[in-house]
Amino acid sequence: MSTKMKERPGLSWKEVCEAPNLQDLPYKIETNDRGQIVMSPTYA
Repeated sequence: MSTKMKERPGLSWKEVCEAPNLQDLPYKIETNDRGQIVMSPTYA
């Protein structure tokens, strides 16, 4: 069995936080206790 980690598709959280096209969105992106991605509106 190989000890090399498989690459995960998509972006890491660091990459998501640094991506200019994901800045100033009208909602927040989080994960819940099951690791699912949850988007909810932000309020001014």
